[in-house]
Amino acid sequence: MTINILTKNDYITKNWSGGETTQLLIYPETASLENRDFIFRISSATCPNEESQFSDFSGYQRYITPLNKDFRLRHNGKDLTLKPFEILYFDGADDTASLSEARDFNLIIKKGYTATYRTESISNKTVFNFDRSGIKFIFIPEGNIKFSLNGQSTNLEVFNSIFIKDTAEKIYLESIDKKFSWVIIIEVEVD
Repeated sequence: MTINILTKNDYITKNWSGGETTQLLIYPETASLENRDFIFRISSATCPNEESQFSDFSGYQRYITPLNKDFRLRHNGKDLTLKPFEILYFDGADDTASLSEARDFNLIIKKGYTATYRTESISNKTVFNFDRSGIKFIFIPEGNIKFSLNGQSTNLEVFNSIFIKDTAEKIYLESIDKKFSWVIIIEVEVD
């Protein structure tokens, strides 16, 4: 079992045509965004312009969630608005552009691989049961969260994340300083 707590110092931030993207995790670690040789990539991007065209990721599926405010998009010619922590799942080759300023959270996963992507509002100690091994990634977009596994606990801050590999154990999360906080949980089955 591998558990890593990741902070802003562990992430890689670069500019893209529509703003700034922060790569939280790429798998496998030897892969790169430029070579398009990754199984999955988790990132958070800013879209500071009124309109920004999303990059083409043919051969991949995408999940996107706005973190801080409503996010207006044009997706395959249709306008839509996502509320914070709503999820849009779409093909990486789809014609998609942002139409408003926002910070988003993204999972891009190669076709043929399976992922579960969900947003959860937590307050008191919440138990997450993971039935399968593979990779789990938990992102803290707001508030402070207490994370517990196997009797060990640690406090996580905004923009921290947890990378867990090869365990199917119970994980406990608890909001520390707010009535409730959001988390984003991703599970990926890999060989």
